[in-house]
Amino acid sequence: QQATDELLTRHEILRTAFDLTTYSQPLQLVHATAELPVSVRAADDGECENEQRTTPFDTAVPPLIRINALIEGEHDWQLVFTHAHPILEGWSYHALLTELLELYRGFRDGDDEAVEPTAGGGSRFADYIAAERKSVAAGVDQAYWQRIVGDHATLAVPAGWGDESVAAGTAHRFPIELRDLNERLRALAGSARVSMKSVLLAAHLKVMSQLTDETAFHTGLVCDTRPELPGADRVYGMHLNTVPFPFEAGRATTWRELVTQVFEQETELWPHRRYPLPAIQRDAGSGRLLDVYFNYQDFSKVDGEEVDELGDIDEVPTEFPLMVATRGSYIVLTADGRSVSPVNAERIAAMYRLVLEAMATDPDGDARTTLLPAGERESVLERWNTADTETPAGCVPELFTAQAARVPNATAVTSGDTSLTYAELDH
Repeated sequence: QQATDELLTRHEILRTAFDLTTYSQPLQLVHATAELPVSVRAADDGECENEQRTTPFDTAVPPLIRINALIEGEHDWQLVFTHAHPILEGWSYHALLTELLELYRGFRDGDDEAVEPTAGGGSRFADYIAAERKSVAAGVDQAYWQRIVGDHATLAVPAGWGDESVAAGTAHRFPIELRDLNERLRALAGSARVSMKSVLLAAHLKVMSQLTDETAFHTGLVCDTRPELPGADRVYGMHLNTVPFPFEAGRATTWRELVTQVFEQETELWPHRRYPLPAIQRDAGSGRLLDVYFNYQDFSKVDGEEVDELGDIDEVPTEFPLMVATRGSYIVLTADGRSVSPVNAERIAAMYRLVLEAMATDPDGDARTTLLPAGERESVLERWNTADTETPAGCVPELFTAQAARVPNATAVTSGDTSLTYAELDH
């Protein structure tokens, strides 16, 4: 309880709530105080977990977190931490859990140094809100995203890959393990002078390019929007925005060139990343702007071995049919079953593994090759490519002659201001 009380005192975001109707615009309000009694009880075979899942937060009343401790034995207990996603993103969530445990041990052991607040540099979540409002007002970021959306097609999940019979909100998760590839992928990042994020994002874009016939498309990229201010990394909050990441398939000939292309594109868009997605969507007009997003997460600097890589439960429904996120030594695909069935999600997951294996094995290998799971190539070339037809096949000259006989006066070809009919072109 002491640790929890200290957390609420230190962090404004834990004392915030949302008022959507009272004022002239929706506001996130910081309350002077907030109380959070910690529940301590015996382990209950999932009863607490189910209770947390089915008990909604009142978003008008802080704090939007709940803490339960389940006693499992004389020396063992389990922390059940529940939060409303609008106040915390992944970095803040993991950092907060780590700080909570450090404070708990400090108060338990009487370690004054462990519970002494660290200097925050004066940064606040309000600084991020101000930066977002500045981005909206300036106009430069709006023009940038209008150009990106206008020049690149929206990437959609393949039609017919879902299962309409499943209940709405049914999601499937497919982790792809990278432990055996990590060292070589990091070596590729180092030699190309890019981040590991660029390598994994490049793999994602390569897989997505195999699911569409568009060569210039955009897909969602979750960006960190923290202000570049001292101590901002220690300010908890929702510092995220998802933006359309533009990609031109086929430009890079090698994997090394591909990750460089991706890194340069991210560098270009980075100054514009705070222009909010809802505004980009409104500027684009009707139609879905994003079906798929990629979210690079690396929380090792804040939680070490404290938090299980895949142990948390995400019950946050979203409108995205396909979500791709890095989690420790995994890439995790989360697919909405009505848009992407488990069988098709597994096919996509297999493509990620093949692409990453190719990148790790030979960074200078051909990045334009198509990498399909076992049996897929045979399906495309043979099973789905049957040549049976009731009309006998003909050669192009024969087919053209027949067409010219049928419609001799129809326009056959146009170049600039010049047009020829079928009869003229045949002559």
